[in-house]
Amino acid sequence: MHFKLPKDYKQINSSSKKDGSFVKEFIPKSEDPQNWNNMIRYVYQPTKTEIYEQFKEMADVIGKVCEEPFVPKPFTGKFSGAEALNALTACGKHPNTQRGEISQYLMVQDTDGIHSVQKTVRIEPFKEKEANAVITENLKTWNDFFQTLKFK
Repeated sequence: MHFKLPKDYKQINSSSKKDGSFVKEFIPKSEDPQNWNNMIRYVYQPTKTEIYEQFKEMADVIGKVCEEPFVPKPFTGKFSGAEALNALTACGKHPNTQRGEISQYLMVQDTDGIHSVQKTVRIEPFKEKEANAVITENLKTWNDFFQTLKFK
């Protein structure tokens, strides 16, 4: 997966394992890695799990951990010819940060695993009934980033 980071972002984490999995995390240069408000995360995980099942497992955890969880049905289809899923999760109040979190994911499955690019924002806590409006407001600023994604 290839993408163009927003110009004010810096990498704060890059780790990999022997199985080929890795995580790379980026935040705005002005933010503290321990207390960020905006993050881009790229994860690759070798797996034979179907992409929808992988997302469902993740969404189930969010539903159990968060106060006021909101996980709309993801969109599935193709991205550069590969199986893909575009999804959102919203956590009205995360117990670890006491803040609301909204994440958008583009997950793409290749022959060996799943690539996932995630954009997350932490905001003031919100109620599930407010989630659609909060998501709509935050997604307006994310389109430029997601349009830079390429899969080869």
